[in-house]
Amino acid sequence: MWWGSSILSLAENELLCFDNFRFCDPIKFLEKNNHIFPGTFNPVHFGHITTGWGCTFEICLKNFFKGRNKLADIAHRIQMLSLVGVPVFITNATTYSEKDALFKKYVNRHYVYHIGSDAWNKCIKCPSMFENVSSEFLVVETKDEKAKDLACVTYNKVIKCNDVVRSTDIRSGNYFGVDNRVKEYIEKNNLYR
Repeated sequence: MWWGSSILSLAENELLCFDNFRFCDPIKFLEKNNHIFPGTFNPVHFGHITTGWGCTFEICLKNFFKGRNKLADIAHRIQMLSLVGVPVFITNATTYSEKDALFKKYVNRHYVYHIGSDAWNKCIKCPSMFENVSSEFLVVETKDEKAKDLACVTYNKVIKCNDVVRSTDIRSGNYFGVDNRVKEYIEKNNLYR
């Protein structure tokens, strides 16, 4: 792998930022842009790029619903995000409460979290996910899945996206909606087989 697990282990307690195939200062990105798009991006596809347009993406070392991610998997995801020109934060913050506190520790400002309706509908079932979050959410609905219970937290707006691209379809070999560089990376590294 192109970096050691010791570097990623720094994200256990701190905020790491990766842009253009190198680590960089997260404060620079937080000062420049208050829009953050957390997700697994396994793999990144055009639906993610549309939802996170103008955002710094965020990958957590742990998945709130599934537990710890393998460091090698995270490294591949960060590499694929870099291929499409997306800066990414690496954190250990599983809930939006933890994310909000972590980002505000570095730059204390109001944040807008972009979230797809599929992830939103999972998250609203866990009230601890949003405790003490003073930031807003921009929810992106697909034509297949409408966002539910929008009154549970402050949200900025809901936008509609007619494209339906699912990571599970891509992992099964259907590369519709994937940047060619990501497709080549998946095939070269024998991912999802």
